[in-house]
Amino acid sequence: MSDPLRRHGTISRVTSSLAGPLSAAVARLVQTLRPQVGPGTAAGFDEVRVVGVEGPGWMLSDFERRWTDPRLRNVILDTARALEAHAPIVAASAHLLGLGWKRG
Repeated sequence: MSDPLRRHGTISRVTSSLAGPLSAAVARLVQTLRPQVGPGTAAGFDEVRVVGVEGPGWMLSDFERRWTDPRLRNVILDTARALEAHAPIVAASAHLLGLGWKRG
């Protein structure tokens, strides 16, 4: 883990080999995303949930084989859904999604 990520919980970097609006990359610790968008922030969401996008399925050594079998694909998807907000598993995902709700 890099020093800026340890100190601040986030790193922003623009990848020079890519052009356009998706060229910026941001690395965050799971525990820092929720406070950045919750109550008292510029985003000001009342409720925030952080989930892992990929889930643990990407770690399977035979992922491609399992994904092509509809029954095994459903096992992967059901497992990802069941664990998507479980903090230790969220951290295993390569990508995070912050979901926010405002009341009223």
